[in-house]
Amino acid sequence: MDENVRFHIFVSGRVQGVFFRENMRKHAISLGI
Repeated sequence: MDENVRFHIFVSGRVQGVFFRENMRKHAISLGI
């Protein structure tokens, strides 16, 4: 596998993970948890 492709997948995965956690946190706040 190309090193560049692996890096791109890693970065996009991390960005999605951060975005997902932030979204869950906002959702929990809106629910009043």
